[in-house]
Amino acid sequence: MVRQRLAVSLHLRGDGGTLTGRNRATAPPDDAAYRSLPGDHAADESGAAYVEGVALWHWLDALIVTAPEPVSAVAVLGDSIATGVGSETGHGWPDLLADRALLESWPLAVVNEGVSGGRVLAAGTGRDAEERLAAEVLTKPGIGAVILLAGINDLGAGARARPLVAAYRRIAERAHTAGVRVIGGTLPPFAGAEYHTPAGERAREEVNAFVRDGGVFDGLADFDAALRDPAGPRRLLPRYDCGDHLHPSAAGHRAMAAALEPRVLLDAAGQRPGPDGRVAGSGRWMPRGR
Repeated sequence: MVRQRLAVSLHLRGDGGTLTGRNRATAPPDDAAYRSLPGDHAADESGAAYVEGVALWHWLDALIVTAPEPVSAVAVLGDSIATGVGSETGHGWPDLLADRALLESWPLAVVNEGVSGGRVLAAGTGRDAEERLAAEVLTKPGIGAVILLAGINDLGAGARARPLVAAYRRIAERAHTAGVRVIGGTLPPFAGAEYHTPAGERAREEVNAFVRDGGVFDGLADFDAALRDPAGPRRLLPRYDCGDHLHPSAAGHRAMAAALEPRVLLDAAGQRPGPDGRVAGSGRWMPRGR
């Protein structure tokens, strides 16, 4: 298998009304989105008409790909860390995880449902995480598991551990009811960030203790352990800090992608080796009693 690039062009007739879009991390020129000169250029074979770079993706929500062999998908439900903010390459850890899956021949696709500014308990720059799970994750075919890494923006807005834990429980229950497993991601350190507070730090540590030992999740992605500074575990390791003490650097995003164990991902996504070592499966999992 090889990774290929895909260009999608859209043309809108008439007034589009209020536009919504998805924030993107700063990306290299070949990853940019563009607006064209006036007129319908959607079918142009050349990109000469697309001259204005933009920092949002409009309209396009997802691409559904039919794989020739059984492949499950894991969705990342997250915020700006998932979109790749902080990485000068523009590629966040979900993109790097997809690269890793390709290079290591895992029968796994990665669906990035990160939204910059996203929150769990309230609307941020979009719907809250529970609504997004239902509308943006569980509606897509082939999703075997969800990696949940969200809540830092809630802590920065003053949320405490108990409501976040309750929301995590509801997210896991809703996913399980749909036959989808959930991998819990611990919240990375953010001491020194603009909205870090002692109360928010205490809440982060409580939430992470629940993610690790609460018995709700089907797997663990310990991003906190992967990114923290041993000399000051409430902070990001300096080489993993993009400079704002919140978003990982390119090296930090690589460390996050490396922190995910293949066994945890493949088991959660419903991919289990058979007696001959081959992997086959629908990617769907139903908990006992359902």
